[in-house]
Amino acid sequence: MGHQDPGKGRIVNEAPTVTRSSVQLIIALSKILGFKLWTRDITQAFVQSKDALKRDMYIRAPRGQNGLEMLGSKKPYLLKAKKPLYGLCESPGYWWATFKDHHIKTLYMKHSVMDPCLFWKRSEDSRQGLQGVLVDDTLGTGTDSFMNIEEDASKVFETKARTVDFPFTFNGIIIKSDSKSSEAMLRVHQSQYSSSLRALDQDFTPEQFSHLRGQLAYIASSTRPDFSFCVAKLSQCHPENATKSEARVMKKVLDTLRIPNTLIYRRINPESLVICGYADASFAGNVDHSSQISMAIVLKDHDDNAALIHYGS
Repeated sequence: MGHQDPGKGRIVNEAPTVTRSSVQLIIALSKILGFKLWTRDITQAFVQSKDALKRDMYIRAPRGQNGLEMLGSKKPYLLKAKKPLYGLCESPGYWWATFKDHHIKTLYMKHSVMDPCLFWKRSEDSRQGLQGVLVDDTLGTGTDSFMNIEEDASKVFETKARTVDFPFTFNGIIIKSDSKSSEAMLRVHQSQYSSSLRALDQDFTPEQFSHLRGQLAYIASSTRPDFSFCVAKLSQCHPENATKSEARVMKKVLDTLRIPNTLIYRRINPESLVICGYADASFAGNVDHSSQISMAIVLKDHDDNAALIHYGS
């Protein structure tokens, strides 16, 4: 509805979402600090925005039990929208302003300079909690005290019950624990999503190539760093120029995805924690003889136990 609006180009829409590296950081710190991890879904978030819709928007009431009959009329009705609705291009911005204020003014959290959707809270002598916001879903971790504060504060919204029992899903990423022990490893994967992908037909179109490449890029950037380089190479090919050679590469990636594999996060010593970065380059290895750089950033303790928090190629 909103994306067909001829005036959408003049509407300011600022609604960031949590980055994948922030999601990885929240998961890693939950194990490092011994915090519980949870996810929460806000129900019908856009209509719970604190501000009313600033432009006039009217909706023609449908016929039937959910439309004109419910209004007790047989005549056509135009309903004026008072709150942002799903489908309007500015609605995410209204909700983002509401939820951001909730974290800052109610939960007294601060947001990361690098990621405005990553909120954190600490006292003078201890860490309290982290929370990432993806539109109407949150991924959080923190102390029992912070969990209680977050639970009470969330009552101002209509939400689903907070999910704390593994396994659970956040943005298509499945997070599970080996056991209920605090020393248990967390395993992160996208097996259900990857199993739904299909290889390209021999007569594939540029749109189909682009779509599958985007799906592979989502997996590579979320849970499979081993595919980052390969997917980055595929991104250098314009969809109009894609050949059977690129399709074969994609099929090899899909075949490998069928083999179960997970990112693992384990408890490491927080007292000796340091940030380490690694980078390497494939010199002049691209088709146009340019170089490709890959990197990884980890949190590491003095025993070289590490947690991956960011990577790319």
